[in-house]
Amino acid sequence: MANNFANSINSNIGASNSGATNTLTVTNPSNTASSQALVNITVGGTSAGDAFATYTVSGTTNWSQGVDNSAADSFVLAASTALGTLNTHVVDTAGNTTFNNTGTSALLTFNVLNSDTNAASTSSVKAGVANASAADPYLHVSINATSNYCYGIDNSDSDKLKINFDAAEVTPSGGSNLWTMTSAGERTMPLQPAFLAFLPSSVATATGDATTFVIGTGTALTEVFDQSADFNTNGTFTAPVTGRYQVSMGISIGPMGVAHTTGFIVFTSSNGTYDSCLCNPFVTQSVGTVYNMTSSVLIDMDAADTVTASVNVTGGAKTVSVVSNQRDTFFSGYLAC
Repeated sequence: MANNFANSINSNIGASNSGATNTLTVTNPSNTASSQALVNITVGGTSAGDAFATYTVSGTTNWSQGVDNSAADSFVLAASTALGTLNTHVVDTAGNTTFNNTGTSALLTFNVLNSDTNAASTSSVKAGVANASAADPYLHVSINATSNYCYGIDNSDSDKLKINFDAAEVTPSGGSNLWTMTSAGERTMPLQPAFLAFLPSSVATATGDATTFVIGTGTALTEVFDQSADFNTNGTFTAPVTGRYQVSMGISIGPMGVAHTTGFIVFTSSNGTYDSCLCNPFVTQSVGTVYNMTSSVLIDMDAADTVTASVNVTGGAKTVSVVSNQRDTFFSGYLAC
């Protein structure tokens, strides 16, 4: 049997007893499954105001919680005497929860803390979906709803863990993929600066008399890949961000004469020049020999710095060609860190 106390004349009912604890208790002493104790706060309909309760420390602090009738019936916790003013938590009827900064603090924090020092004590934040037919579980972060990142599982792509970016709100299956890891631990960064290009045809009499020949000069290089579109087929790579870049070059040169004594591979960057030397090997070989040279170096580059790769053979006449045969003359590089 329900025991109801109703204020049918819509006046205020209160209790005040200075210096003591004032308590409003709703108790159902029956210990059966159907017995309940209920405080019901109700308004007349969708055109009415809000159904809520307010808690006040006189002169300092107010908190209100209840149903905001003007906000699609969301359940609201507000740091004020009214819903819709200084909302801190909003839960819509689908269960989506929004945490707001009321403007009283520069920091808005969602803190999950387990203060128990027991070895078995854990603290976690979980996002999950029901099965393989559902959408993606992920974490979404945004700046002013214009720069959006997400970190989570792409349910539609073999459950890969992804970091994606977009101007609008993004999921692991949308936007630009920045980082991917498979369940086997294989990681890729599809937009990481990286390039490989090769000389498609030989360049005759490029060096030999100490002339520096930059590959890509005259004969454009052929790109194999250029992940961030920072390489020009004239042989110039431009750093999109400041970092450490690994650059490599392989080159075939010849034919050599007995007078040719030294060969250099040179990387010329905005921050310095790096060269490796193949010194005096030619005089011990037969005339007409073609040599393969390789070199690589980790260099520092600032954003917008450039680097090129070149060859220089000294000691004789300008009769040495740069030879292209099955991509044996190439230039490559990538952002290492």
